[in-house]
Amino acid sequence: MHALILMSPSGKSPADGEAQVEHERFIDGLDQANKVVLGGAWKPAAGGFEAAYLVSCASLEEARAIALSDPLARAETIRCDVVEWQLVGLNPDAVDRSSLLYP
Repeated sequence: MHALILMSPSGKSPADGEAQVEHERFIDGLDQANKVVLGGAWKPAAGGFEAAYLVSCASLEEARAIALSDPLARAETIRCDVVEWQLVGLNPDAVDRSSLLYP
């Protein structure tokens, strides 16, 4: 199954540089484990959400655990909402090849 982890500001002070670096390492680890399908920030923010990442996992509970493990969520500078995404397809030819990551 797939779950979308939607990230919005918590109202606390923005993350410091170290928390952001830890978040990037965290995402890199998910990439290495082939958990992240896609992710990124929205410019401008949409509906209060600043960024999101789509994960492939066994259950919604696993996706929630991933979201709660995110260093930005642990630092309480962002709030994560997790929803199941019933992804029906992905057209690899529509993806900009320069944005592909290979673990």
